[in-house]
Amino acid sequence: MEPIQPKKQLSDIAILGINLGVFILYTLMCLAVEPQEGGVVAFFISLFHGLVSTVTALVTKRWAWFLGAVLVVVIGFGTCVNNFHMGSMN
Repeated sequence: MEPIQPKKQLSDIAILGINLGVFILYTLMCLAVEPQEGGVVAFFISLFHGLVSTVTALVTKRWAWFLGAVLVVVIGFGTCVNNFHMGSMN
């Protein structure tokens, strides 16, 4: 019988890639369903995603999860702002 090997930890780049991949997936789904309001919905989902990643960072003591949270929230905010179009100012 072989000894139980500990699981390999994900690399920091893999953690960031997974976070950004999940973010891209739900953002595209939100924008496909509702092009105008989808960015706002995706931003609120990204806030929840950032909260979960921050808690994961605290529990696992890995800064890559916190960096992923910050990136997801900042990019989500940019996506939300990009969907607001100002009317003519004339």
